[in-house]
Amino acid sequence: MAGQRRRFTPASFKCTVCGKSCRSAGGLTQHRNAAHPEPPRLPDVTNGQPADNSDEPDLSPPPTRSPSPDIPQSPPPEPTVPPAQRGTVIERHPILDGTPCDHDGYDLPAGAPPPPWDERAPDDFSPFESRAEFELAEFLYTKEEMSTKSVDRLAQLLAALYPDRDPPFADYKDLYATIDAIQQGDIPWESFSVQYTGPLPENGPAPVWMTETFEVWYRSPLAIFEKQLANPDFKDEMDWAPKRIFKDSKRQFTDLFSGNWVWDQAVSVFGSDKTTVSVGTGNTEFYPFYGGIGNIYNSTRRAHQEGLSVMAFLSIPKTTRQYAASKEFRKFRRQLFHSSIARILQPLKPHMTTPRVTRCADGHFRRAIYGLGPYIADYPEQALLTCIVQGNCARYVYLPAIAGLVPNEIVQTVAHLTEFCHLVRRSVLDEDTLLVIDTTVARFHAAREIFRLIRPEGFSLPRQHSIVHYRELIQAFGAPNGLCSSITESKHIKAVKRPYRRSNRNKPLSQILLTNQRLDKIMAARVDFTARGMMDGSLFAGPPIPAPPPDANEEQVDDGVVEGPTCLGEVTLAKRHVRGVSRNVHDVALHVDQPRLHELIRRFLFEQLHPDRDAPATMAECPPFAENVFIYNSARAVFYAPSDVCGIGGMRHERIRAVKSWYSGPSRYDCVFIEHDGDADGFRGLHAARVHLLFRFKYRGVDYPCALIHWFSAHGNEPDPDTGMWIVKPDWVRGRPRDPSLAVVSLRTIFRAAHLIGMAGKEFVPADELFNSSHSLDAFKVFYINKYADHHAHEIAF
Repeated sequence: MAGQRRRFTPASFKCTVCGKSCRSAGGLTQHRNAAHPEPPRLPDVTNGQPADNSDEPDLSPPPTRSPSPDIPQSPPPEPTVPPAQRGTVIERHPILDGTPCDHDGYDLPAGAPPPPWDERAPDDFSPFESRAEFELAEFLYTKEEMSTKSVDRLAQLLAALYPDRDPPFADYKDLYATIDAIQQGDIPWESFSVQYTGPLPENGPAPVWMTETFEVWYRSPLAIFEKQLANPDFKDEMDWAPKRIFKDSKRQFTDLFSGNWVWDQAVSVFGSDKTTVSVGTGNTEFYPFYGGIGNIYNSTRRAHQEGLSVMAFLSIPKTTRQYAASKEFRKFRRQLFHSSIARILQPLKPHMTTPRVTRCADGHFRRAIYGLGPYIADYPEQALLTCIVQGNCARYVYLPAIAGLVPNEIVQTVAHLTEFCHLVRRSVLDEDTLLVIDTTVARFHAAREIFRLIRPEGFSLPRQHSIVHYRELIQAFGAPNGLCSSITESKHIKAVKRPYRRSNRNKPLSQILLTNQRLDKIMAARVDFTARGMMDGSLFAGPPIPAPPPDANEEQVDDGVVEGPTCLGEVTLAKRHVRGVSRNVHDVALHVDQPRLHELIRRFLFEQLHPDRDAPATMAECPPFAENVFIYNSARAVFYAPSDVCGIGGMRHERIRAVKSWYSGPSRYDCVFIEHDGDADGFRGLHAARVHLLFRFKYRGVDYPCALIHWFSAHGNEPDPDTGMWIVKPDWVRGRPRDPSLAVVSLRTIFRAAHLIGMAGKEFVPADELFNSSHSLDAFKVFYINKYADHHAHEIAF
């Protein structure tokens, strides 16, 4: 007799932010906590301050810049809007103002509602019979990419399981035919041929490339851009008119529509990925050409949504080694590339001077003017696009010379180049940042001169020459992080590599084109159904969602993007405290091997209850403490980091851990940044510390989430001149090693995790069998604050 089997549980709890379905209200809450956290409002408390926790005088010399009671700590800012949005003035273009109009192009009065979209029945999922049938087709074709044989096998199994009714799709042909019948997003592929028309060789046979016909496949750029402009998903993520952003009377450059060049015209963004697709026969290869509207936000384009679409497959002629270096062949390749793009973009030409009334994502009609904007390309494609020889600059043709090796100067050279890369990667660049970029480039050029000593000729680094053009390009096109070649590289996986793997490899180009068309149709259908409210709720009619108890399985995720509200940052403890540990403060101190925990909590409470007291308290003045203490293995930092990989709102999260054993291995006690002076710039307004315990307790009815930390002090008042990074040392009570300067601080004082790198100097780090990297924070005496850990760290720890 078969044992009792699990019963089916419908996933009837749907997340309203991302659409994920969960089987229980608890699972939905867990998902929301992991992916869409809301910054909590904690009690208003005063920050704990690092103090000399001994009643005896400290006779050791103080560090150069050490956290102490003499340096007042201001509380971190309340969760609020991003700083770039505070006190800003946005100037809209006086002519290209994006004023809504009717379908004939006449301006609408201010505040007029948009006309309704095409009327359809609320349950009209045609060509599908129901929402479930559409989601099944989407699951099989888009999510699972199920093979034709597997689709047929699935249909047979469903028919056998439910003999009283037909399966949703009879076989793979029925599935594909239904997808092909989708009207939304239907932009057919077209083609044209190109052939060499120059003179043929008088002596000997002509090369094959001179007589062959090269085929180019493309889709109408006008239809693609109008589909993108009307995408309801973008209605809150695009600009309708060029803009200039000012903060404190200084210009800021963010999205493409904030640049100087776009102030004069509306633009489109193009790009290609010269990762070839060997899908042709004979002497031809193809690589994809992409296009997208320029008025969507950089964060939306970086999120790899449908703001960039595959527009064409450009033909790449090949030849034998005998003719590969000939002037005629190189010229033909360039002409083929440029003439193909000119032919593809021909439908846009009439509307570069005459506005075209276009339906937009918010439902309004607007008069659109098209223009050709920036082209996203790696260096080999830049050479092809600008018709230069590889190794020369695409803006000014000369070969920059750099070479050599001298320790300090080489470190400075690498540091300046790394600094430059992080500066230009920021999502918001103002006039002050542009001045810093100018200084960094000048220092890089001065430091790299040492490389000339390696050999008489030096060596060429042509791509580094482009850094001298970044300032003018940022002012023209806005922050470059929304025009990165990684966007087209990621799109290449979806548009070429995966469709190629789904093909039968026999003349697969036509199969790749058809797969892309079907994927676009399914995506367009989902966007349309969602905009009409037809995808609201789950597939099942479920009960109202109660408030379930919290769960904390999301603690296993160290970091990631956050889709949700935008705030400066907040740190919260994990959802579940450690089980099986006594809550008595003295037992907790023994458990974590921190005998001074009780004393430090009392000192912390004194600071909370007497925030205006400057002098350190004696133990007799500190309040008694005998409350329950709950310890946690981690805390979660959510912060605004739009320059890093983040959600559309610019939010990112990471875990701060303090555990005795990490995955059954050594302990893990992370380092953090603690804010002490909100008015100071960079790391001058921060402290570094190592977290040894995360805990919470209640005192007089007030909840106190806290951390036990070991202070680090800055070595000097400036960053290291060679690396550009701050140097810190751990603090010890009266200078005695292994007697750490500890303190209990409010969790609200912690900004985010910090990355410290041990300073080895001229010594070699021991071999792996003699040194475990988990012990690096205990093994080294001096550390670098790694401001290059990510882009957000670079913005706060300079």
